[in-house]
Amino acid sequence: MMPRPYHSASSAKQGARCARAWWYVYREGRRDPDVAWEDVDATTPPRLRSLALGKAVHACGEAHYRGDEFSQCELPGQVFVSGTPWLPRPSACARIEVEHPIGDEPVDDGGSIVVARMLHGVRWAGFRDLAVARRDGASWPAGLADTAQIDYKTTASIARYALSADGLAHDLQACIYAADWCMRHHVDAVASRWIYMETKRVRRSLAVDATITLSGALDVVAPAAETCRMLDALTCADDAAPNLDACFDYGGCPHHASAGGPCNASRSLRAYFAAEEIKTMAIPADMLAKFQTATPPAPPAPPAPPAPPAPPAPVTSFGASPAAPPAEAPPAPPAPAAPVTSFGASPAAPPAEAP
Repeated sequence: MMPRPYHSASSAKQGARCARAWWYVYREGRRDPDVAWEDVDATTPPRLRSLALGKAVHACGEAHYRGDEFSQCELPGQVFVSGTPWLPRPSACARIEVEHPIGDEPVDDGGSIVVARMLHGVRWAGFRDLAVARRDGASWPAGLADTAQIDYKTTASIARYALSADGLAHDLQACIYAADWCMRHHVDAVASRWIYMETKRVRRSLAVDATITLSGALDVVAPAAETCRMLDALTCADDAAPNLDACFDYGGCPHHASAGGPCNASRSLRAYFAAEEIKTMAIPADMLAKFQTATPPAPPAPPAPPAPPAPPAPVTSFGASPAAPPAEAPPAPPAPAAPVTSFGASPAAPPAEAP
């Protein structure tokens, strides 16, 4: 079988992750249907909805820099607007490239012409979302170089999926685009900014910046080019080894028999539980640090024990309590008894003594 006329960053990443899935997509043409955002409804699978939303957000970016209008009342426009603080105003740019193909070599792709860039013996194709150069004296977003290539990324969670600056400097797509830019403009490095925009209820965005050198970019592309040559040597689906750890990526592989596809590989339970773990909500690092340093509240005081009940009063008559007894006076000491001489009579007083 003839090698593919060109590869892309997404094709190489797919092949490195699972050669069997790559075969189904790029050799048998089992691609996701192209669903427009306007056609998304409650029956659209989550994966196709995400793809449709990402394309619609990119279309808003194209309209913004081409001077066309786009609706900010719809979700794609709202998502794109959340990322505009990281973008230069069109009027501040001396030069703008929108959706510009990388490369300078025309390639026949079955009747259509694709422009590609040869790197490490492999032709690479793709479209750069945006490239800008600053107009003299114009205000500019903080941290953005005067000349930069920019890419839009929609994501469900910045905390979970956004690359770090070092990750961006080693990302295959960023490095292919950087190598093309450096070779086209005869420079040694290019500033790259990836803008992540969340698609859930909260409108958040983040810019990640990295300066990518030509030599560093070529180092990243080299092993990917070797992977592409291995993929081009495959002759049938049975030659393409499945990766059981990839069966549950992005909600589950659409090529597996359980989803109506042709692949009968036994899926890994470990991969299933790993995918389920990814679905759990991640706590952003700054929030986690706040939780860890917070002083826990003092435990509540224990409740006071209940007072013992008063003893019931004795009842002396039906339904009535007795009156309180009067206070007792101390008994008087008894008077000395007089001697008795006759029954009931006291003795006479003794006679007075004579002096």
